[in-house]
Amino acid sequence: MEQERRSCTILIKRRVSGDPGPPAFLAHGELAFNEASNALFFGTNSPSLSTTDPGTF
Repeated sequence: MEQERRSCTILIKRRVSGDPGPPAFLAHGELAFNEASNALFFGTNSPSLSTTDPGTF
C-alpha cells in the first residue's frame, strides 16, 4: 500500500547583519543561523544555547 507523502516547510530564524552573537532565546529544537558569524545555533533543554563551529556543516 502506497503511503501519502506530505511536505513541510522548516523555518529557521536568521540574522543577516549586526552582532555576531547568539540569539537571546531559542525553544528546544528551534534553529537560528547568524550570517554575520556563519554560525548555526539550536535550542536545548538547558538554559544555554548550543552552536556548531563555523564551517563544519
